[in-house]
Amino acid sequence: MGGTLFAIGTVNIFIPGLPTTIFWIGAVMCFVKTRPSAVKPILRTPVIGPAIRGFLRWKPFSKKKRR
Repeated sequence: MGGTLFAIGTVNIFIPGLPTTIFWIGAVMCFVKTRPSAVKPILRTPVIGPAIRGFLRWKPFSKKKRR
């Protein structure tokens, strides 16, 4: 699943008008627990890496109780 999302995001780099970041965020979320070594090169990417790191720090899916 993560590999497929990463591949779609990579193809979207060359197709103008389609999003790349959302597919790579999905790939990172799939890989973060199963293959951490696959996440490091994605996060080192100078253009998209900071956006993905910011999303991971945001933690929208945390298990905290809501008020």
